[in-house]
Amino acid sequence: MEEWRAVVGYEGAYEVSDQGRVRRIGGGMGARPGRILLPTRSSTGYLTVGLFVRQAVKRVGVHRLVVAAFYGVIPKGREVNHLNGNKTANHVSNLEIVTPSENRRHAWRVGLNTCTLAMRRSAAKLSDEQVRLIRRLSGGVSQCVLARRFGVNQSQISRLLSHQQWNDIHG
Repeated sequence: MEEWRAVVGYEGAYEVSDQGRVRRIGGGMGARPGRILLPTRSSTGYLTVGLFVRQAVKRVGVHRLVVAAFYGVIPKGREVNHLNGNKTANHVSNLEIVTPSENRRHAWRVGLNTCTLAMRRSAAKLSDEQVRLIRRLSGGVSQCVLARRFGVNQSQISRLLSHQQWNDIHG
């Protein structure tokens, strides 16, 4: 049996279910009480619904509505994690409140974040060999000259030489 609870901050106007559905319960101009809202997918892949307050609409993540209604208000600095990794599976048993670092670790564990060092470097302006060459040349050539020669800016050369970036490349 689907359980419905008031949407936090919109009590008397909307309810959210433990299955991740949102419905209108209050009347209003053009509103039909009992109507299930049709969610849309955000650019980040989460399902959102538009909630009206004083003739203004606010787009809210369905997962956040479910967690707030069934687990309580999400503390500042915390996030909602989808246990199965599916951003559209908003049933209450699939959601938990976590820290940002816990959320990132979970994304790696379930395979959502598969970016490797090689993939990150595919868009880089410098190759590993160029980094090695810059470091070898750095003793006798200024950072500005190196930057012009390799088509990057001086601050990039500085970060490279201080090992703030490309710190896994030696030689």
